[in-house]
Amino acid sequence: MNTISGAIELHEQIGAGAYIDHVLHTHNFLTKQTDFTPHNAKLNATLHSFVRNTMRHRSHEETHAILGAPVIKQIAPDLRRLLSISEYEMECYCARAMVGKEPGAESRFSSYDNFIYRDNYEALVAAELHAMKWHVKAVPLKPDRESVAFVGAGALPISAIMFHRRTGLQVTCIDSDEQACKLGRQLVLHLAATNPAYAGLDKQIHFIHKAGEDHDYVTHPIVFIASLVEKKDPIVMRIVQTSHTVATTIIRSAEGLSTLLYKPENCVAGQEEYNSYLVGQTKPTPDAINTSLIYRFPPGKCWRRNKIGLAEQADDIATLRPQPKRMWRTGSLDISI
Repeated sequence: MNTISGAIELHEQIGAGAYIDHVLHTHNFLTKQTDFTPHNAKLNATLHSFVRNTMRHRSHEETHAILGAPVIKQIAPDLRRLLSISEYEMECYCARAMVGKEPGAESRFSSYDNFIYRDNYEALVAAELHAMKWHVKAVPLKPDRESVAFVGAGALPISAIMFHRRTGLQVTCIDSDEQACKLGRQLVLHLAATNPAYAGLDKQIHFIHKAGEDHDYVTHPIVFIASLVEKKDPIVMRIVQTSHTVATTIIRSAEGLSTLLYKPENCVAGQEEYNSYLVGQTKPTPDAINTSLIYRFPPGKCWRRNKIGLAEQADDIATLRPQPKRMWRTGSLDISI
C-alpha cells in the first residue's frame, strides 16, 4: 500500500513539475511578444496548448503543489496580465474578422458559429443558468423596460448573445472600452443581417459605453460581471445603491489552475456588509475555464436601513442579518427572494 501511494505521489510530482515548466515557458514567451493578436501564429499555438493543459483534470494534491510553488506565485499576477491583453486583442480581432474586416483570418477566428473557444462559453452559460435554477423558476423581467446587464461584455459578446438565445431576454452590454462597444455592436448587426438564425438580434442586444461603476442598474434585475473586469467592488456597490429590487448578480471567477488565467473572486465588495446571499455557484469542469458565484443583493434602501440600524445598535450584529425566510424589510415593503 505504501509502495502504491509513493508511486502515485511521485507521478503527481512529475506531472506538477512538467506543468510548472509549461507555465514558465508560456510566461517567458508572452513577455517577448509585441503582437498579441491571432495574426501571430506562434501565439495562437502557445495559448491554445496552455489553455488545454490548464483545463486537464488533475488531482487536488497536484493542483495544490502547482499553485503552491514559489515560482508560480511569483509570476501568476504578470501571467494573468499578459493573458488578459491576449484575450482583449483576440476578441477585437475576431469581432473584426467575423464582420469581414480581417481578410485571410482563419475560420476558427472569423466564424461566430465555429469560434475556437465557443464550447467553453456554451458550457459556462449552461452551468450559470443551472446554478441560477432557471430550469425551475426564471426571474421575471418586464420586457418593455428591463434587461439583463453584462458588465465588461467586450468586443465579442458571446455570453450575452448565448444568454439571450437561451432565455429570450433582452441584454444590455456595458463596457468602459469604446472600441469594444463599437465592435460588439457591429458584430450583432452583422449576425442579424446575414444569418436568419439571428434575425432581430440587433433589437435585443444593446450596447452602452460606460464604466460599470457609473451605470444605473435600476432596470437590470440580473447583472453579470465578466472575469476580466479588474475592479468589481465599485460595480457591486453601484448595483446595490441604484437597484430598487433584489438584484441577482453573477460574478465570474476561477478555481484551481484556472486562477493562472483569471483572478479568483472569493469575496467581492464585502458581501456581509451588503447583507447578501450566495445562492448558487458553478462547479469547475474540464469544459469551462471559469466558474461563477451567484449572489442576491438587497436594494439600496434596505442596505441603507441596515447601515442605520448598525450605527444605532452596534452591539447587536444580528440586526444586519436577513430573516430566516430570506426576507428584507424596508418600511412598509417586504422584499423576498
